[in-house]
Amino acid sequence: MTKPKREQHREKLLQLITGDDRTRAAGIELAAELLYVSTDTVTSWLKPETSRSSNPVPMMALELLELKLAALRPKKKAKR
Repeated sequence: MTKPKREQHREKLLQLITGDDRTRAAGIELAAELLYVSTDTVTSWLKPETSRSSNPVPMMALELLELKLAALRPKKKAKR
């Protein structure tokens, strides 16, 4: 059984913010800074749907965060 889109987006966000060996707290801070939103907003996106203060993760936020995080990674040198 596939998970609902909302849960898939929440899990993707969690994967993005904790990638590159970041702690959850550091990832929330970085995501908020890169997306120009508050840390409270990012935290509300991470809460399960059953939580009163949960909000769905906008797809555009996931896509933009993925692009910005990729741009921050050091580029690998090409082999000659």
